[in-house]
Amino acid sequence: MLVLGYHIENFLEGYANICLNNLLLYSSHLRQIYLLNVNGFGADLTRIVSSLVEDENVFTTGKKPLVKVVEFRERRALSLLQTITEEILGKILNESTILVCWRPQPILTFLLYKSRKLIIPTYSCNYLERWLNILKSFRYINNTNVIILNPYIEALSYKLSFVKVYPPVNPLFFKVGSKALKEKAVTNEVVFRFLGRLHGSRGYREAVIAFKRFKTRNPSAKARLVIDSFRDDVELDNVKTIRIGDFANLVLWNPLSLVKRSMLSASGVLREVAEKYAQSSYVVLPYISRQFIEPPLTLMETLASGGFVIASNIIAPHVDRDVVFKVNRENIIEELAKAFEYLYEIYDSNYYWSIRQKAYEYALKNWSYEAVREKVLGVLDDVLE
Repeated sequence: MLVLGYHIENFLEGYANICLNNLLLYSSHLRQIYLLNVNGFGADLTRIVSSLVEDENVFTTGKKPLVKVVEFRERRALSLLQTITEEILGKILNESTILVCWRPQPILTFLLYKSRKLIIPTYSCNYLERWLNILKSFRYINNTNVIILNPYIEALSYKLSFVKVYPPVNPLFFKVGSKALKEKAVTNEVVFRFLGRLHGSRGYREAVIAFKRFKTRNPSAKARLVIDSFRDDVELDNVKTIRIGDFANLVLWNPLSLVKRSMLSASGVLREVAEKYAQSSYVVLPYISRQFIEPPLTLMETLASGGFVIASNIIAPHVDRDVVFKVNRENIIEELAKAFEYLYEIYDSNYYWSIRQKAYEYALKNWSYEAVREKVLGVLDDVLE
């Protein structure tokens, strides 16, 4: 099997993380996989993959697979890209190759014709549309050799094989979540945490304004907003903390730097992220526009960690409302301010812990390896026959 990746070294990004999660699922079923990674950041991807495969909390099937990593830089000239790729892959790329691809890329123009099957586990509506355009332009739109995995497939006129399945969440998050729900640890200060890239579409600015409004109305409230973000330029210090007034902290850290320096393994970084979710009183996802992955991986991982999520109503429309606290995007700042006040009052109540328990169970039912394994590996079994 050949898995085509893209920037996978940055394994906390949604698509890279999902790619590796699927890779671990496939690895439990195959003896050997070639991971072709395009345009990497320079981290040791072989060590990252090995860290995940060797961690018994992540890879639980016993027998370890052989994963060979091949990396190269993307080229604008398609003919040059094809030549370089064929030289790198050699005899790997043939009519028996099963190609698994996430992001639409120029490289597909020749890989499509040299693979036995094409599996597209795309969890993005935007990417799905672009995939369909690519397949159509290469007369693959009605080809039975193409299988698309997507949780939101509606009735389409294309004669492609569609399998409705969610992306898997790494088992580490469920282990951390189970432990957190048993211990039910509380803090003297209620911590509302935003975790992710500082993209304007994710509403972190609105969260800061709303939280300031909440604190102005409730000056004695023992609560803090933490904007927790990954930054590639944080190299010299492991963590940079910047105070925003007396009510919020901006925390910047670079997980890739930690892995490069061997300060943490890839699985160690994922565990740290899971613990951030689990130890937060609330995780805030006030997105003001739809995201590439739906539901966002941050939301899925938070629920798997037993966390309590506050989210705008523009995301995760298919997720049960009783496991995610929704606010109206149209008036996001005032809606958030009111939500902060209400959620501050119910912190550590029976109702609060019941929501966290429901969230964990919902994630376990829908996004755990066990929940998606049958469908994903069922597709692989059909292909291998």
